[in-house]
Amino acid sequence: MKTKQHGNQLLYADQPAELSLGPFVSRLTLGIIESQSDAPIPVLSFAMPTTALLQMAKDIILQIENPSFAVGAARSLALAADVLTLGTSDIDSVPGAEDGTPRRTAKGRSASARRTAARE
Repeated sequence: MKTKQHGNQLLYADQPAELSLGPFVSRLTLGIIESQSDAPIPVLSFAMPTTALLQMAKDIILQIENPSFAVGAARSLALAADVLTLGTSDIDSVPGAEDGTPRRTAKGRSASARRTAARE
Protein backbone atom coordinates (compact mmCIF):
# COMPACT_ATOMS: atom_id res chain seq x y z
CA MET A 1 0.00 0.00 0.00
CA LYS A 2 1.37 3.38 -1.00
CA THR A 3 1.01 5.79 1.91
CA LYS A 4 3.43 8.59 1.05
CA GLN A 5 2.93 10.70 -2.03
CA HIS A 6 4.56 13.85 -3.29
CA GLY A 7 1.94 16.40 -4.28
CA ASN A 8 -1.81 16.15 -4.30
CA GLN A 9 -4.00 14.63 -7.00
CA LEU A 10 -7.35 16.10 -7.97
CA LEU A 11 -9.97 13.89 -9.57
CA TYR A 12 -13.46 14.91 -10.65
CA ALA A 13 -16.45 12.66 -9.92
CA ASP A 14 -20.15 13.27 -10.47
CA GLN A 15 -21.43 11.19 -7.58
CA PRO A 16 -20.76 8.24 -5.31
CA ALA A 17 -20.97 4.95 -7.20
CA GLU A 18 -20.71 2.53 -4.27
CA LEU A 19 -20.39 2.61 -0.50
CA SER A 20 -19.24 -0.34 1.57
CA LEU A 21 -19.44 0.17 5.32
CA GLY A 22 -17.66 -2.06 7.78
CA PRO A 23 -17.22 -1.86 11.53
CA PHE A 24 -13.58 -0.81 11.19
CA VAL A 25 -12.91 0.17 7.56
CA SER A 26 -15.22 1.53 4.87
CA ARG A 27 -14.79 2.02 1.15
CA LEU A 28 -16.26 4.78 -1.00
CA THR A 29 -16.18 4.52 -4.77
CA LEU A 30 -16.77 7.68 -6.81
CA GLY A 31 -17.97 7.69 -10.38
CA ILE A 32 -18.74 9.78 -13.44
CA ILE A 33 -21.96 9.79 -15.41
CA GLU A 34 -21.92 9.27 -19.15
CA SER A 35 -25.02 9.97 -21.20
CA GLN A 36 -25.42 6.38 -22.38
CA SER A 37 -25.06 4.85 -18.91
CA ASP A 38 -27.72 4.57 -16.22
CA ALA A 39 -25.21 4.08 -13.41
CA PRO A 40 -22.06 6.05 -12.61
CA ILE A 41 -18.86 4.57 -13.98
CA PRO A 42 -16.40 4.01 -11.09
CA VAL A 43 -13.24 6.12 -11.37
CA LEU A 44 -11.77 6.06 -7.86
CA SER A 45 -12.13 4.00 -4.70
CA PHE A 46 -10.70 4.86 -1.35
CA ALA A 47 -10.78 3.10 1.99
CA MET A 48 -10.58 4.74 5.38
CA PRO A 49 -11.47 4.00 8.98
CA THR A 50 -15.24 4.01 9.41
CA THR A 51 -15.01 6.44 12.32
CA ALA A 52 -13.08 8.90 10.11
CA LEU A 53 -15.69 8.53 7.35
CA LEU A 54 -18.47 9.28 9.83
CA GLN A 55 -16.64 12.37 11.08
CA MET A 56 -16.08 13.52 7.49
CA ALA A 57 -19.84 13.17 6.79
CA LYS A 58 -20.64 15.25 9.88
CA ASP A 59 -18.11 17.91 8.83
CA ILE A 60 -19.59 18.10 5.32
CA ILE A 61 -23.10 18.58 6.72
CA LEU A 62 -21.89 21.31 9.10
CA GLN A 63 -20.25 23.16 6.19
CA ILE A 64 -23.31 22.91 3.95
CA GLU A 65 -25.66 24.05 6.72
CA ASN A 66 -23.46 27.08 7.48
CA PRO A 67 -25.29 30.25 6.30
CA SER A 68 -22.08 31.67 4.85
CA PHE A 69 -21.93 28.69 2.48
CA ALA A 70 -25.36 29.55 1.07
CA VAL A 71 -24.37 33.21 0.64
CA GLY A 72 -21.11 32.30 -1.09
CA ALA A 73 -22.81 29.74 -3.33
CA ALA A 74 -25.49 32.26 -4.32
CA ARG A 75 -22.81 34.82 -5.19
CA SER A 76 -20.91 32.30 -7.29
CA LEU A 77 -24.08 31.26 -9.12
CA ALA A 78 -25.01 34.90 -9.80
CA LEU A 79 -21.54 35.57 -11.20
CA ALA A 80 -21.72 32.46 -13.40
CA ALA A 81 -25.14 33.56 -14.69
CA ASP A 82 -23.78 37.03 -15.47
CA VAL A 83 -20.80 35.59 -17.35
CA LEU A 84 -23.00 33.20 -19.34
CA THR A 85 -25.59 35.86 -20.14
CA LEU A 86 -23.17 38.64 -21.03
CA GLY A 87 -20.70 36.35 -22.80
CA THR A 88 -16.99 35.91 -22.31
CA SER A 89 -15.68 38.12 -25.10
CA ASP A 90 -14.99 40.84 -22.54
CA ILE A 91 -14.92 39.10 -19.17
CA ASP A 92 -13.70 42.28 -17.47
CA SER A 93 -17.04 43.95 -18.24
CA VAL A 94 -18.90 41.47 -16.04
CA PRO A 95 -19.52 43.13 -12.67
CA GLY A 96 -17.56 41.26 -10.03
CA ALA A 97 -15.54 39.09 -12.42
CA GLU A 98 -12.24 40.47 -11.15
CA ASP A 99 -12.74 39.17 -7.63
CA GLY A 100 -15.48 36.58 -8.03
CA THR A 101 -18.14 38.69 -6.32
CA PRO A 102 -21.08 39.89 -8.42
CA ARG A 103 -21.77 43.58 -7.92
CA ARG A 104 -25.17 44.56 -6.62
CA THR A 105 -27.25 47.35 -8.03
CA ALA A 106 -28.87 50.06 -5.97
CA LYS A 107 -31.81 47.68 -5.51
CA GLY A 108 -29.48 44.95 -4.24
CA ARG A 109 -29.76 42.50 -7.12
CA SER A 110 -27.15 41.29 -9.58
CA ALA A 111 -27.63 41.72 -13.32
CA SER A 112 -28.71 38.07 -13.63
CA ALA A 113 -31.31 38.49 -10.88
CA ARG A 114 -32.68 41.59 -12.64
CA ARG A 115 -32.96 39.66 -15.92
CA THR A 116 -34.74 36.77 -14.20
CA ALA A 117 -37.22 39.15 -12.55
CA ALA A 118 -37.83 40.90 -15.88
CA ARG A 119 -38.76 37.58 -17.53
CA GLU A 120 -41.32 36.68 -14.83
